[in-house]
Amino acid sequence: MPFVDLNGELVEYSLIFRPNKKRLTLRVGWDGTIRVSAPLGVAIGTIEEFLRQKAKWIFAKRTEFARLRASVPKKTYSPGDVFHFLGQPYPLHIKETLVGTPGSLQLSEGHFCAEINPSWDAETRRERLSHLFREWYQRAGYHWALRRIAVYGEKLHCFPAKVAIRDQKTRWGSCTSKGAIYLNWRIFMAPRHVVDYVIVHELAHLRHFDHSPRFWELVESVLPTYADAKAWLKEYGLTLDL
Repeated sequence: MPFVDLNGELVEYSLIFRPNKKRLTLRVGWDGTIRVSAPLGVAIGTIEEFLRQKAKWIFAKRTEFARLRASVPKKTYSPGDVFHFLGQPYPLHIKETLVGTPGSLQLSEGHFCAEINPSWDAETRRERLSHLFREWYQRAGYHWALRRIAVYGEKLHCFPAKVAIRDQKTRWGSCTSKGAIYLNWRIFMAPRHVVDYVIVHELAHLRHFDHSPRFWELVESVLPTYADAKAWLKEYGLTLDL
């Protein structure tokens, strides 16, 4: 990835050229990553100058996100740790199984049940359970998303060409010009009305590929209280992680 000098600090960023893009846009992810989207043909020098002009804002967002991340308790993946799915809390139960097994995770009877290899040390257990939880959220989130897309797609009279769950760093969801919808696996920790908002937001982009008044009117037509979900994400979004 390219680097740019911002106030004497060499900063790495990712760059994506999009054929339908009309102007430069910038996002800072929760983990501090920087992503620039640019129209085709824009010179690197122009992009670097754009970043230099935004340097103060970039460093402010990175500092803010670092502070918020530090305030969120880290998961220890110990018995009793609580994990959320669709806003509901489920404690973790751990059971040791046969040596040499890769481990497993399922949601059953009001708790997450993990079977782990008894030979794992604390760090290995944390890494393996983190991986198992990510896989679980991706699978469960995908099936939940399909159900809600069927409901809201009918109301909005539009359906995506493809649906996938991704590990997105700067967005809760995205919609492509080819009609594909991608959702961040972390969003499925949020309450149901928040997940619905993200899904409706991306479905609405199938009809209005912008954030014009017509776009927001369409969102509001099926989710009159969508502003509550937006506010929830702004306040609690950084807590949605492992």
